[in-house]
Amino acid sequence: MDKQKTITIKINGQERSNMHDKAEIESSPQKGNESTSAPKITAWNETAASKESADDHFDWVLPDPTAVDENNKKISSKPQDAKVKQKPFRLPAIKKMGNQPPFLTRILLNVALAVVVGLGFGLIILNTVTSKPQEGVQPNITPPSSEVPANSDTATGELAASSTFVVQGGVFSTKEAADRGVESLAGKGIHAQSVPSNGNYALLLATAPTLEDAKTVAAELESKGAEVFAKPYELPEKNLQNINAQESGVLTNAAELFTLLSAGISANSDSASKVETHLAQLETIAESSLENNEILALKAGLESGAKAFLANNHEGLQTANLSVIAVWQMIGE
Repeated sequence: MDKQKTITIKINGQERSNMHDKAEIESSPQKGNESTSAPKITAWNETAASKESADDHFDWVLPDPTAVDENNKKISSKPQDAKVKQKPFRLPAIKKMGNQPPFLTRILLNVALAVVVGLGFGLIILNTVTSKPQEGVQPNITPPSSEVPANSDTATGELAASSTFVVQGGVFSTKEAADRGVESLAGKGIHAQSVPSNGNYALLLATAPTLEDAKTVAAELESKGAEVFAKPYELPEKNLQNINAQESGVLTNAAELFTLLSAGISANSDSASKVETHLAQLETIAESSLENNEILALKAGLESGAKAFLANNHEGLQTANLSVIAVWQMIGE
């Protein structure tokens, strides 16, 4: 008689014996096949089961049906941990700007952000520094003085206006043309002086104390072949800055002395006395102290005219007077 083996099946960790199922099947009534030998079979089975060796018993462990899918791939049935692992913070994805790669765009944005933050901190610091005045020793700043130092030889000079009457020749647009006119008159024995006049150059031939005297001189010059006419002549006022005291002294004597010289030589002893006084004052001024060339030339012309006046030298006086008029017009220009 064959031994009946017992098979134990574990499903989800629970044992389930096939003998139990078999007992249920045997205990169920059989339709149309009832036999009086059924009790004997049952008893035999029980007897045989009790004789089985312990070595014939083994466990058959079946896997959990829910742990095997249709492709026989193992799937963990453990529920997921309730704690969700937190992902590290990342900047959102940046789209490409034009043809620039994404990493370059990110760098540019980081740089722009750094600049904005830096400017913000800079403005805060600037407002903090400027809003609070710095305490401590303040530098002693002395404003510049508008006064001239005591040891300075700088002065302001004024050349007063004057007037006379002249005999004038032609007027030329350039100095070269005027100089050619002077040479032409010199060939006729007539002295002339080129003088600046309103952007042009006029030829002056003589001075006179009155207009009638000027016309008389003009008639004499016409007889020598010169084309001339008589007219009043104004010498403008001149104001000079940054000149020394000696130069200012020349200007102080110039206006009154020239008025005496342009009046011509006369027997009036009073005029001669005044001319001598001005000449003495001019001669006390050393030429080496005069830095302005026009003032130096003016001094030389006045001294030459004063000497000619005192010596009754009419021709020398006319030449000196014309020279003074020419220099007068150029002073301060």
